[in-house]
Amino acid sequence: SSGINAEYGGLLQIFGGHPLVQQILARESFISLIALIGMNGQGVGTSSFADYCKRAHAIPLTKDEKDELEQRLDVLYDKIYEESGTFTDVEGTGLYEVQSKLNHSCEPNVQVKFVSSNDEVSLVALRDIAAGEELSISYLSCCQLESSRHSRRKFLLENYLFECGCAKCKAQIDDPDVTSEEEDEEDSENEMC
Repeated sequence: SSGINAEYGGLLQIFGGHPLVQQILARESFISLIALIGMNGQGVGTSSFADYCKRAHAIPLTKDEKDELEQRLDVLYDKIYEESGTFTDVEGTGLYEVQSKLNHSCEPNVQVKFVSSNDEVSLVALRDIAAGEELSISYLSCCQLESSRHSRRKFLLENYLFECGCAKCKAQIDDPDVTSEEEDEEDSENEMC
């Protein structure tokens, strides 16, 4: 909240004299804009390190060489993560007209990608899509998609303010409500994510 207030105040100092800007930057409009970006913004993933990893994985190697490469890349990734945190592969946030209109599914049929390693977003089909079928993306990470219905829905409610009613959640309606702590213990034992 204090960060938003500082940004809001700074913008008013710079642009506040213009009547149209005053209307656009009315406090309620500004807060709505920040909420819109927060809910619909797409991290722009143009990391040169991610590109390097893609090219490294494309090299024909033996299984042992691939394992060693993975270990070395993981160590390097961990060191980068220590410096940049969760935004290692995100260089910004953008609002994309088509992507921001797509609904979530725990079994998405398209994935948002930056195939050209720039700010152009692409939607890549994850499976065959029937004519007239709604395109859907996941708001969850790959690991979160593998978690229980309870954990997925809890995360979506807390972070995106809706209860998921996708086909996967409907199919798992009778599954036990496994808590995140139980899943974290299972993940650390199985090293799945």
